[in-house]
Amino acid sequence: MISTYFVNKTSLDNIEPIIDAEVLRNNSFGDYWYLKTHETPYWVWHDNIFSESELSRIRQIGNLLNEQRGLTGGAYLNDKEQSIAHRKSMVSWVNINQETEWIYQHLTKFVIDINKNWWNYDLTHIERLQYTKYYVEENGCYKAHLDPLNSNLPYDRKLSFVIQMSDPEEYEGGELLIHTSYEPERIPKKKGYAIFFPSHMLHEVTPVTSGLRQSLVGWVHGPKLK
Repeated sequence: MISTYFVNKTSLDNIEPIIDAEVLRNNSFGDYWYLKTHETPYWVWHDNIFSESELSRIRQIGNLLNEQRGLTGGAYLNDKEQSIAHRKSMVSWVNINQETEWIYQHLTKFVIDINKNWWNYDLTHIERLQYTKYYVEENGCYKAHLDPLNSNLPYDRKLSFVIQMSDPEEYEGGELLIHTSYEPERIPKKKGYAIFFPSHMLHEVTPVTSGLRQSLVGWVHGPKLK
């Protein structure tokens, strides 16, 4: 017969687990615990928004624009040196005029349709487009970030999109990653491939290791989220 004392002292319920201090100090899963409760997709894609000739025309426009250093916004990255360390790219702004309005008109249909089918955000306008270049000479990259706006503005960035303007053979590295869980999703590099995602999604561009990566980036605004 086993004594009551012996059972109580050796049952699994009474054995304290051994805590590994090294594991406690390791942030293995990152800073976020993902709920995985989304009923809508994290991101959607379209691979023929622009024809090959239209993509070539956009690249021509992008190469004629004046470049400037891409910096990051947000109160936590106001310091210029810190901003440059976080983002290594050159950007040009695609002004809205007679030479470029066809791009905005073309995008409008797809933005409206994709938003209606997947997110149904209240959207009002597309911000001036950004033509972005990531050069291998500086290991061009953009570390993990969101696409926020100054909170004092009466509207929010709600939908972001990136259109691949380079052939995959033109560069190595420079992968667009969307952080939907502990392992980020890697977006295909196909030229003309367009990805749409909520602006609050964490995303990044890994360092370019050879060649030049070019993309057309946009943000769609609407009344402030509540």
